[in-house]
Amino acid sequence: MTKLNEERELLEYLKTISLTYRENLNMPSAVKFGIEIEAIGNIMNKLKNGKNIRYYLNPDEGKNEWTLKYEEAFRGLGIMGAELSSPILTNTNENWLDIQNICSQIKNAQGSSGQCGGHIHYNVADILPEKNAENLIRILKVWVVFEKISFQFSTGEFKGYRRTVFNSCGPLIRRVKATFKVAGENASMEKIIEEMGRTRDKALNFDNLDDAEKNTIEVRIPTGTLEPVIWQNNINYFYHLLSYATSENYDEDLINSLYAKIKLNPSITPKQILEGYGPKDISNAIKLSDLIFTDPVDKLYFLKQYLKDGLEETKKDDDLQKSKVFYK
Repeated sequence: MTKLNEERELLEYLKTISLTYRENLNMPSAVKFGIEIEAIGNIMNKLKNGKNIRYYLNPDEGKNEWTLKYEEAFRGLGIMGAELSSPILTNTNENWLDIQNICSQIKNAQGSSGQCGGHIHYNVADILPEKNAENLIRILKVWVVFEKISFQFSTGEFKGYRRTVFNSCGPLIRRVKATFKVAGENASMEKIIEEMGRTRDKALNFDNLDDAEKNTIEVRIPTGTLEPVIWQNNINYFYHLLSYATSENYDEDLINSLYAKIKLNPSITPKQILEGYGPKDISNAIKLSDLIFTDPVDKLYFLKQYLKDGLEETKKDDDLQKSKVFYK
């Protein structure tokens, strides 16, 4: 069977499956992460009166509970909205049920998340077991090589990018290329971080890398969602993508080769970068899934969310149309 026929068969098979809730993911149980569920609507007032949701209005209290606060970015746009931030979570059924419950409560409060972000924070030690320049460079290169696929995957249940994607979580590729050009690929970790500058508005945020209290790497590109299965799939994909870079399976020759092929005009804008990503790339998505996943279910779930309605181009979508439902 030819490669093309294999891909066609896979595409046909993916049409027949749906993502379902999993009690546990194929991640180590000790991996620590946290999430931010943003939602538009009169969430604060409605959730204050909820009986089942567990949260503290004051983020300084209840360190082991979810915190509910106004989302400042929404205020600046004159929009009502809120953010629910999780405590430290791990890969347990109890924590996944908590996420399920929180999403359900927001839905019941008539909240919507499509034009929001669905940020994920990973404990640095779980991604960078040895915090050094070599591992940070590996992560940056892996991210850049597969950034196009990550952006297209991260739209979740929607067909296109949310309207805030350009200014709240822009592509990291230009920043990384510029950093390596100035600092070199053998620079110290301190020099790389210095040249990278603030990344709070980029797809991958390292601003808390040396924060003794937070100590996280933040993935900012996922579109907000109130679907627990999409949350699971996002958390699982980005953990495996980032941890691959520091794993024994890391293929340095392959990643360096792919990175070297990327040519970028230094004056290109984030909008132009995303628009230039073009149609989905099933061949490279399959290669990526083979690199970072060992479990076939993980591969299928990743590819299902990546493809959604097919191979059409992912574009900025102010109306944020939903794809055909691919989850239960």
